[in-house]
Amino acid sequence: MLEATPTHGEAMVRQARMRLDAGDADAATQLARQVTGHEPVGEERLWSSPGARAEAWTLIGSVQEQRGRLTQALAAYDQALEAHDAHVPALLGAGRVLLHDRPNDALVRFESVLQAEGAADGIVPSGRTAQQEAQLGAARAMLAADRVQEAKATLEGLAGAREDDGEVLLWLGRAEEALDPPNHEAAEQHYRAAIQAAPDGFAPYLALAELFLDTERGSDAGAVLAQASSRVDESADMRLALGRFEIRRNNLAAAIRELNRALQLDADLPPAIFALGVAHRRAGHLERAAETFERLARIDTSHPGLALERGLLFEARGESERAVASYREALEAAPNDMDLLLRLGAAQVAAGQTDEAEDTLERVRQSRPNSAEANHFMGRVQFARGQYTEALGPLRQAVRLDPSRGEFHLYVGWAGLEAGSLGEALTSVEDAIERDPSLGDAYWIRGEILLRSGRPRDALDDLVRALELKPSRTEIYAAMGQAHNELRNLAEAEAAYQQAVSRVDDNGEWWYRLGRLRMDRGNRGEAKLALARATLLGDATTPLPGWLADAHRLQADAIRLGGNRGERREAVQHYRRYLELAPAGAIDRADVRRTLMDLGEVPPPE
Repeated sequence: MLEATPTHGEAMVRQARMRLDAGDADAATQLARQVTGHEPVGEERLWSSPGARAEAWTLIGSVQEQRGRLTQALAAYDQALEAHDAHVPALLGAGRVLLHDRPNDALVRFESVLQAEGAADGIVPSGRTAQQEAQLGAARAMLAADRVQEAKATLEGLAGAREDDGEVLLWLGRAEEALDPPNHEAAEQHYRAAIQAAPDGFAPYLALAELFLDTERGSDAGAVLAQASSRVDESADMRLALGRFEIRRNNLAAAIRELNRALQLDADLPPAIFALGVAHRRAGHLERAAETFERLARIDTSHPGLALERGLLFEARGESERAVASYREALEAAPNDMDLLLRLGAAQVAAGQTDEAEDTLERVRQSRPNSAEANHFMGRVQFARGQYTEALGPLRQAVRLDPSRGEFHLYVGWAGLEAGSLGEALTSVEDAIERDPSLGDAYWIRGEILLRSGRPRDALDDLVRALELKPSRTEIYAAMGQAHNELRNLAEAEAAYQQAVSRVDDNGEWWYRLGRLRMDRGNRGEAKLALARATLLGDATTPLPGWLADAHRLQADAIRLGGNRGERREAVQHYRRYLELAPAGAIDRADVRRTLMDLGEVPPPE
């Protein structure tokens, strides 16, 4: 180990900074790694002072941060703080990186800077003092943690000290928008001031355009973006910002175009790769999304949000248990991350892990009582348990908190259908379709509501559309079978039920309805096969289903009328099972008793 002279490490750090300022980040990083002792100088490794090592690691962190390699950046900043636990530039850098997905941890770093001696004097690359940089970071962390009033007060004080600081004005505008209710007029003024202060920065133009779109001023938004294109040089970061903007607008084709352009300008920009994967997942391009996330993992295996997105991808594929495993793995690194806990709860609901989901979601609701998603999935827990009336409470609350989500309206409608509240159910699914016309399940549920309302022809129109949008939903075939049967389209009804049971073999009621249809059409041989499956499944179900008695009666009729005297005993057994199950007032009891006597059997006493 080569021990540095007192100034050797510091001199190498200064040289590394000069290389970085000259645009040679790779050479700067190599020098910095030599200062840390991680790369040799000749054949020896340098032993530098703690201060020099902290500065070197901070330089490495800043290079990785600029390249979007946030995991590596945070690791470097943490190494700097191991060398010198109060190194202000490393605290600031770690805080900036943690803002992406761990705002509470970021706030701790910024608060450490605010308590550091000399923070009000040192100037950082933004031109602010370290104290002012920490105030800005703390305000951003508070906004992410829904501490809006505190963030706004901090930003107002900072803006008073730095009237022409475009970034401060930008975040002050965002704080005004985060208020309840939002102060759109003040936000617009701050965004315009930010543009005036930094006309070559893209972020304030985009923030103003988003504000205009949110307030239904589309032409003004277009004018602002046109102004930005004439003033701001194209860059990968600019195209990345536009791609994220289009994702927020759910304009996924445009988002993919913008993000692909960003990656043409910088092929290895991790945030752009990540956003592209998100856009592909949300657009339903699941294989492309998986490939994109794999590409990102080769660069930054722990990129913020990657574990969450992979879990969402597993959910979209219907791989709920893999989603649960992905979220649990991510929570090992961030056990108090409410976004991850929320997704874990959602995946547990989908995987049928209702008790675990309830515990997970209750943690989220305690931290975020106004979380629409937490309330929605808590309602889904009760829905999965068959507690439909109880489920309606949290499901309705989710809609009140976020009425823009079609899925939230859908589940209010679905629970209302199961609870027998058909009026509310119909209104809710229509609201769902209005907000998201691609929701196949909404058309299916509306079809079920229309069936129960005695409107099979209208129901059939919805069910056809539902099948176009979600061909994997087998229940649609069964509903179509019922609609066709009510319209006396018996061939179409039988074909629909046949599709249903060919996809899901263990639904006894569908087999019963198929068998009954075949009996109506005179096909006793095929009816017998369907009804045998129905009675087998029904007798194994707890509690016994209401249709089971009639299935045994029809099975007995199919066997008896088939003409095979060798099966007479089997028919008798099914008639007797019918009499065991059917209620005392059932219309067919008398006929079944007479049939047993015709067969030479003594019916059981009533």
